[in-house]
Amino acid sequence: MKKKIFAHNILFFLVYSSVLTMLIISCSSSKLNDKLNGGFENYDLTDRDLDGWSANNLPQTKKYADLSIDNSVAHSGHNSVYIAIFKNHPKTNTVYNWVRRISGLEGGENELSGWIKTKGIKISPYLEVECWNEKEDKMIGNASTKKTFSISGTKNWLQAKIIFQIPKGTTKIFIKAGIQSSENEGGKVWFDDIQLKGVIN
Repeated sequence: MKKKIFAHNILFFLVYSSVLTMLIISCSSSKLNDKLNGGFENYDLTDRDLDGWSANNLPQTKKYADLSIDNSVAHSGHNSVYIAIFKNHPKTNTVYNWVRRISGLEGGENELSGWIKTKGIKISPYLEVECWNEKEDKMIGNASTKKTFSISGTKNWLQAKIIFQIPKGTTKIFIKAGIQSSENEGGKVWFDDIQLKGVIN
């Protein structure tokens, strides 16, 4: 009887340990994604705060484009963000971005990736990294998927990736997901699951 109870206790301990380990791994990996919030799952329904992401849609351009969250379209989870260029957009080219500032990325090679879906697009949307020196207030490095990734027309989710190095002297980094207005009038693009393979503090 004692042997059966002992064996039962060992089995319970092993199962408990395995479950606990999986939870720890799951929490640590989701913590990285939550800090970037590139899946756009964490936001406040009352004020539409996207937990670190902001749209550069200025008051003077709001009547020509819409940058918002979409809870009916997603690559994974429940949400994505989109940029819609209205048909009446002026011919003057405007660049629209979702922007996220981050800090603490490790040096060496880093990878920025994300999933993109389009409707009626002619000029490809993109993902971009900008490295700035805050003291000198200037950009000292950038990398973009513009040269390596091209998507047009109406396409389901495709993944874009870019490998980049962080220049010495970088004090702030901006991640951008964007599109230009020129030739994209009437088009729409969605972004989801934007991730960095690097350490975010």
